[in-house]
Amino acid sequence: MKAGMQGLLPKPCSQIELIHGLRTILQGFSLQPQDWVDPLHNQRVLLVDDSTTVRTMISHLLTQAGCQVTTAASGIVALQLLEEQTFDLLVTDIRMPVMDGLELTQAIRKDSRQPELPIVGLSGNINHIGQAANMQAMATAGLDAYQCKTNVTTAL
Repeated sequence: MKAGMQGLLPKPCSQIELIHGLRTILQGFSLQPQDWVDPLHNQRVLLVDDSTTVRTMISHLLTQAGCQVTTAASGIVALQLLEEQTFDLLVTDIRMPVMDGLELTQAIRKDSRQPELPIVGLSGNINHIGQAANMQAMATAGLDAYQCKTNVTTAL
């Protein structure tokens, strides 16, 4: 497993930014050479966000890119899904009630069936992403990449 952040993805972002960023990240993880042409095609993605609107938007973008998307409204539900199913990528909101994305990532890295699952964190607070302490916390938690939920005008 690669340590630290592997990329940066803003949220919400344009479809092109999301697809390009996720393809870049996935190419670094256990993909077969035949998958490199379109590494998102048929990838099983678990999308976790407490916002129904964000889940719907990102799920649509990922589905359009050829992913098989399963959604969860919380980190707790995500952990339950991870016990029942296998995924190729997890995309999670960083700030959620009850269990945030960093706590979810730590739980996956420590106690799940998929401790090496690539995880991309998303945050709506650009200041949260840019602060060195927060970047260190995200890396320590085990996020492989993170993206800020900015650029609302170019989403979709």
